[in-house]
Amino acid sequence: MQTEILQVRSDILFHDLFNEKDIKAVEWVASQILECDVKELKGKVSVKNVRLTRTNKKERTKYVDLIVEYKNEKIVIELNNNYEGIYTRNLNYAFNTLLNFYNNNGCSYYERDAIFKVILVNLNWYKNKNLEIPGKKIHTIPYPDEKINDNILTIININLDYYEELSYDNVVLFDRFFKLLTVDSKEKLEQFSSVDELDAYSKNLEYFSNDKEYVEELMRAEAEEIMRNQEKYFAGFHEGEAKAKADAEQKLKETQTLIVKNLLNKNMTDSEIMDITNISIEELDNIKKELK
Repeated sequence: MQTEILQVRSDILFHDLFNEKDIKAVEWVASQILECDVKELKGKVSVKNVRLTRTNKKERTKYVDLIVEYKNEKIVIELNNNYEGIYTRNLNYAFNTLLNFYNNNGCSYYERDAIFKVILVNLNWYKNKNLEIPGKKIHTIPYPDEKINDNILTIININLDYYEELSYDNVVLFDRFFKLLTVDSKEKLEQFSSVDELDAYSKNLEYFSNDKEYVEELMRAEAEEIMRNQEKYFAGFHEGEAKAKADAEQKLKETQTLIVKNLLNKNMTDSEIMDITNISIEELDNIKKELK
């Protein structure tokens, strides 16, 4: 049995590990985000997954990777390998979730019985990218009612590269989830299993890591994502290149027109102007019309 295991860098793997089939792992994740004892959440957490599981390989439709609901709280978790545009999309989803709740329930934002909040967790792998944040950065939007000491929206941005460098013992209590995603060996995984209720999660991760077909699927998916990103980059590059060329041609034309006008004002002949500027007789006639 190999000691190496897959790091949770793929949203396919993430979803296949955290779903309603292993509610204990989901409850543990929720306790980490809500910073409470997992015992408080037993039997009270529900999962809403928009993605299909690995049994539906041809029908994977992505929106967010995991939605956990607990009482009046909705935790939206997204694993980001491609950062461009993702953060804005996630924010848009979080705000729409809030608006839909209040609009669909006919509630005022100030009604205390209708308090509802969203926690958006962005799990970011930043390696080989220019963007970077500290290990954990939290932004909050409080309720407008000063008597309600809570936040209507909490955004937690995570740099998983940071947690990868930390040892299990150096991770603070409610950041262990982020460290778990960076684990890459069976030995490190056993540290979690010995403390937290993650037996099923650990067995699933080991199983997937030793499933050759599954690993190949992840590699294909990752390669396809890289190709898509490259295509987007080069499409943008060529688009920018074409625009730059068009801008340059426009500036050249403007400069050429200005020179021709100056030469006409000096009463030079058409043939002399055409020799100097290398323009056609049609272009010269158009400039003359502009002057008139």
